[in-house]
Amino acid sequence: MEIRLNKFMAHTGIGSRRNCDELIEAGRVSLNGEVVTKLGIMIDQETDEVRLDGERVRLKVNTSPIYVLLNKPKGIVATAKDESGRPTVVDLVQIPGRRLYPVGRLDKASEGLILLTDDGDFALKMTHPRYEQEKRYKIWATGQFTPETLDTLRNGSIVLDGKPVQDCWVRADRRGYNRVVFKFRLREGRNRQIRRMLSHVGITVDRLVRMSEGPLTLGVLSSGQWRKLLPDEVEELKRSVDTPPRKRPAPRKPGAAPARRASRRRE
Repeated sequence: MEIRLNKFMAHTGIGSRRNCDELIEAGRVSLNGEVVTKLGIMIDQETDEVRLDGERVRLKVNTSPIYVLLNKPKGIVATAKDESGRPTVVDLVQIPGRRLYPVGRLDKASEGLILLTDDGDFALKMTHPRYEQEKRYKIWATGQFTPETLDTLRNGSIVLDGKPVQDCWVRADRRGYNRVVFKFRLREGRNRQIRRMLSHVGITVDRLVRMSEGPLTLGVLSSGQWRKLLPDEVEELKRSVDTPPRKRPAPRKPGAAPARRASRRRE
């Protein structure tokens, strides 16, 4: 049976199809003994031999996917493999006979909830922007802030990489001179987004923890601990990404006053 190479790899649990395309382009995949870097190649999954970093890639037979929730410590890289040899989230979650991959990003300096799985299609849905999985963060920071600072963080006026960020829910509690604890709720996940947004308004992040993603929370997991998701948690997660995404309001015109969101600020 013929199938695209990236789809075959995703079905083995290596990662999403997008992740598999990156591995192919990086020259880490071979087909019948020859390295391939071209995307869109069709293979016969019954007869062709696929290897990743020299290791044979095989379809799992009658094996249910695994879903893991990890409380990532600071200093751990949220990738499956690091070329510099730094410790990764996969090093922390060792399940014999299974090859897990992180779902989404959480930068090295940040802590908290991250999912790992060998279900490539699930990982693709969880990380695709259109499904808008809400993530909640708690941030300990240093710097002065005013109501205007919060408006700037909330109303989508900050531009990163040439594109405005989405409007988001933000709350701040003063904890002494120039010490602030923020709570963020985001539905997008740009690289180091919260750190860059706070830097834009003159605030430095001291510690950042992801507390939840979709319906999942860290609960009582200590830093570095992990657990498998329960079947009902997996089903709830899958329902959350199968639900059609909400429609967004039209972007605000430059110079227009931000709409008031009193109900959101009282949360």
